[in-house]
Amino acid sequence: MSIFLCMINLDGSAIDDSCKEMLISTIASDTNQHITFEYSDDNVFVISYDAGAFKCPAVIEDDIGFTLAVGDPIIRSSANKNRLDDTQNIHESFRLGNSESLHKARGVFAGVHYNRNDKFLRIFSDKLGVRPVFYYLDQNILLFSSVFLYFERLSFLSLTEDIEGLAEDVAFISLADRTPYNNIKRILPAELLEVKNGQFSRRCYWDWGRLSGKSYISSISEPVQSAYNAFDEAVSLRLGDEKNAIAFLSGGLDSRCITALVKRKVGGLNTFNFATEQSQDGVLAQLYAEKLHSNHYETKEKKRSFSNLSQSIADASKHVFESSVNSPKYPHLVWSGDGGSVSAGFVYLNKEIILLLNENKVEEAVECFLSSNNIGLPFRFFSAAYKDSMKSLLKNNICKELAALKNVETDRKLYLFLMFNDQRRHLHLHFETIGKHKTEFLLPFFDANFLRIMFSISMEDGLYHGFYMKWFEKFPVFASETPWQTYPKHEQCPLKMPENLSYQWDDGKQLIDESTRGVEVDKLIMMVIRKPKMSQYVNRFKVVTALLLFRLNIRDYSFLMPFLEKLNRYVK
Repeated sequence: MSIFLCMINLDGSAIDDSCKEMLISTIASDTNQHITFEYSDDNVFVISYDAGAFKCPAVIEDDIGFTLAVGDPIIRSSANKNRLDDTQNIHESFRLGNSESLHKARGVFAGVHYNRNDKFLRIFSDKLGVRPVFYYLDQNILLFSSVFLYFERLSFLSLTEDIEGLAEDVAFISLADRTPYNNIKRILPAELLEVKNGQFSRRCYWDWGRLSGKSYISSISEPVQSAYNAFDEAVSLRLGDEKNAIAFLSGGLDSRCITALVKRKVGGLNTFNFATEQSQDGVLAQLYAEKLHSNHYETKEKKRSFSNLSQSIADASKHVFESSVNSPKYPHLVWSGDGGSVSAGFVYLNKEIILLLNENKVEEAVECFLSSNNIGLPFRFFSAAYKDSMKSLLKNNICKELAALKNVETDRKLYLFLMFNDQRRHLHLHFETIGKHKTEFLLPFFDANFLRIMFSISMEDGLYHGFYMKWFEKFPVFASETPWQTYPKHEQCPLKMPENLSYQWDDGKQLIDESTRGVEVDKLIMMVIRKPKMSQYVNRFKVVTALLLFRLNIRDYSFLMPFLEKLNRYVK
């Protein structure tokens, strides 16, 4: 499955037909197709849609109830099996009253299990919470969805903004289980939500802290080779019986590592790149594609658009594979290097941060993390009621997140925090729009068994891609024969770089098209002036003044645009 919606009346009353119809139309209007699974039992109603990317809907139904999964759990140990086998495994495990199957899962997934005899519903997430699940709880109604946007389309729900979750979302992403709405929460990593007899409970089936400590680190022999073996296995299990794979190929290392291993296992490899003219990202991807002997397709953009990559690949591949002899069996399964920079490259962290954590100076470490990564809020533009609290909001809430990571070594807590939060931020748009682009990413850098090995690497050895480069030496020789793009202040590529190419981290993010700047700014000015509740959160005079200066190109206040756009969306 790709998407699911689930509604429960906690008092046991039957769900109204009009609510059922609204849930069905919500998915149907998003996907432009009919739902592929429906289950109704008194006070429980579950629907799901499968885009067909895996060509194997992951749903098991019998006389007891059902289990469905979105994404791919990867419990299997053989590439000859698929996610339907994994879903059967989860179903049998829950029938026996345990969650052992989830302990073994190494993929990116979420799902629902319902036992009709016991009236017992379970909702579960993967070990990092990468595949999102959200839930709405208000008096008698409990509603789960794998797409956040769906809640806004259900008129029978009452949504109110959570300024704390909203502010976090503007600066980074909503933390803990918060979202920009008060009564919508996010299921946490490795969380299992259970509903029985009208009672709602939450627990975790997996604890990353169990992999912490010197005894665990010393238990992993030859970590470089072990990491390579685990990653190679992660690729094989996700590849299955595909002979002509599709991959996004950037100019960096993460997609290079994936495609190097995929290439050795398939007959044909199709790669895509979306970059600006004369950029390191585009040119280095092209050079490597030639060495890789892939069928490489590139789209040149005038400016970095940061558009929906999933939709871009879906649109491009649709035309490419209509007449290609290398058409994949699974044209909507695309390899992506998401997760590699954090899990293996230890980005966003530095020696100063780790030193402060080792000295148990957690607040100072978090402040260093925020400042070195330019993460913050435009607190000067908040109203007097919120200005002071917003100054310390991010630091205080991240510190709370770190404190909640029990049994994890202090110097590793920010690393795990990033694994839980940063990458789901990058993939949020992908999962929110999956009903339209119908593309599933294959994400081996999130493989739980690979991450077990990464947890054995000392933070000092992992920083600045230090461990990564030793690991990279294990890959096929051709992977290191052309130059690659690197992060600022991280280990640099030893090969000569082509000249006169733009560098990704110097390009700057184009927040608004210059040709539409006036129109977009005017809309926000009118919103700030006319929306009554806006004065509760922002200083109208300061905001409008800043927007006018930006509109006239006198000062750059572009950072206010996404902040105000999110306020406009969530503040009713």
